[in-house]
Amino acid sequence: MLPLFKLPSVLPSVLPSLRHVRSISQRVRTLPDNVFAEFSALATQHGAVNLGQGFPSFGTPQFVQQAAIDAITDGNNQYTRPGGHPSYVETLAEMYSPLLNRELNPMTEIVTFNGAQEGIASIMAAVLEPGDEVLTFEPYFDAYVTVSQLHGVKSAGVPFRFDPAKRSAFLSEDSNVTERFTSHDFQADLEKLEAKLTSKTKMLVLNTPHNPMGKVFSKQELEQLARVLERHPNVIVLADEVYEFMTYDGLEHKRIAALPGFFDRTISLFSAGKTFSCTGWRAGYAVGPAHLVGGITKAHSTVPFCGTTPFEVALASAFRQAQHNGYYDELRETLQVP
Repeated sequence: MLPLFKLPSVLPSVLPSLRHVRSISQRVRTLPDNVFAEFSALATQHGAVNLGQGFPSFGTPQFVQQAAIDAITDGNNQYTRPGGHPSYVETLAEMYSPLLNRELNPMTEIVTFNGAQEGIASIMAAVLEPGDEVLTFEPYFDAYVTVSQLHGVKSAGVPFRFDPAKRSAFLSEDSNVTERFTSHDFQADLEKLEAKLTSKTKMLVLNTPHNPMGKVFSKQELEQLARVLERHPNVIVLADEVYEFMTYDGLEHKRIAALPGFFDRTISLFSAGKTFSCTGWRAGYAVGPAHLVGGITKAHSTVPFCGTTPFEVALASAFRQAQHNGYYDELRETLQVP
């Protein structure tokens, strides 16, 4: 073994031989630059409002911050189970069971992540093979495509369709855009979706409320989509619902996993970081059938192993409090444009 003080003089002679070693994989070399990192750097550089990332200008609610302080001082600072801290997944099961019309098993039908984006990666790693295809409605959150690419999975977009009845009015010379045109006038183009569904299609990403458009799929739209997917039973639905509590103008978030027959083929993805404006906590989680969640948990456990214990304990408390302290209504009122 070389003495430590000799290492600097040895390294230059070793480095030239490493130039012939392939250092970065083709999959990573061809990934696009992260647009959110670029936007954040530019916003900092120019002192601009950062519209590139999904976090607010106000801080995390005080009751959520206090829950984190209490969790740390109470000693919740070591590893937890890969599927999520027991108190957290039990709280989530109590919360989502009535929303999904079934009694959830917190230990087998829920898994927590280090952010919803890690959740996308773990879900795709668990249920897709290289060469499989993922469909998503476009425009879309860019991670759907980049994570697919990282896993050797192909992706394709299905455009939204502008309501034909509104289109002619919108294009007329006397059109009043502010009154006649909203994100709700866009609809999933089910004919184009059906045309793109093939034997290689193994996943459909359904994002509602939609990023970046803000569209909220109605129950009728989900039922129409479900009828298409019923003809393609091998397609798993990744329902990205991280903005579930941010609906406005009286709209109500609807869940495809609550439709008959769809829980067993749907992974519903959520974000406590979005819900409680604590995106730096990296706190995603998913709900789904045990036969899928087991594999997803295994994939998740190979990278971060588990979530952040004190934050999971804190979020269990935060969700329990939010059920009774009016937080969700306050969040909508704060973000709603007058």
